[in-house]
Amino acid sequence: MDIRGIAKTIKRFTVKHSPEILTAIGTVGLIAAGIMAVNETPKAMDILESHAENSEEELTAKDKFKDCWKTYLPSVLLATSSVACIVFARRIDASRAAAWATAYQMSENALVRLKDSVKEELGEKKLQKIEDKADLKVMEEHPINPEEIINTGDGDDLFCDYYSGRYFRSNPEAIKSRYNQFISDLLKEDEMTPNDWLSKLDLPLLGDEIGDEMVFTSSMYQSGDLWNEPIFTYGPGYLDKPCAVVKLSCKPKMRY
Repeated sequence: MDIRGIAKTIKRFTVKHSPEILTAIGTVGLIAAGIMAVNETPKAMDILESHAENSEEELTAKDKFKDCWKTYLPSVLLATSSVACIVFARRIDASRAAAWATAYQMSENALVRLKDSVKEELGEKKLQKIEDKADLKVMEEHPINPEEIINTGDGDDLFCDYYSGRYFRSNPEAIKSRYNQFISDLLKEDEMTPNDWLSKLDLPLLGDEIGDEMVFTSSMYQSGDLWNEPIFTYGPGYLDKPCAVVKLSCKPKMRY
């Protein structure tokens, strides 16, 4: 038996899932502390009754504390330790989120520099062709299934959502109108997620990691990175009818 290999596997698992483990320990600890406190209450009541019988004066809160603090000390210590586990778990999560956001920003900056270099080398028109071709890759990665095309009721033109790969029927003007509503809400709320955009299109939402943890901000619109209209990139479609990939003009960023 490879003891070292097993130990390394356990260590990797523990480090990777430490927030979940600490949260579970903290939760169980708090429940156990509550049960312990309840179980110790009869003992504490007996102590107080004995003290009251042997005292001519009424017991004060200070007297009761002196009589019972040792009885409840184990449950208090357990509850304190459990809370510390939960707090520490949240700190680990926050630290990992900050590191992930930093790594994401570094990748984003590298991509921007690469795009600027390509633009200088090839020119804006060729760069646009490259970007259009990249956008149409979404359709290659998500082939059309006629049974899964969503009918929004806005028209019969075929579109593919860039973020989810979902196909739907609508028309450009209706999409632009929904986009205007999205921008209006963005300026009011300051932040809107890809899921907020998909909900405007009446499309199924994405998972939390992309759909809700990434955001478009009002500053993106005010700086001009987020345009007044969504981008339509037309390519081959279904039954000899073209299909357009629909996306917003800039990428969402991490919420934190």
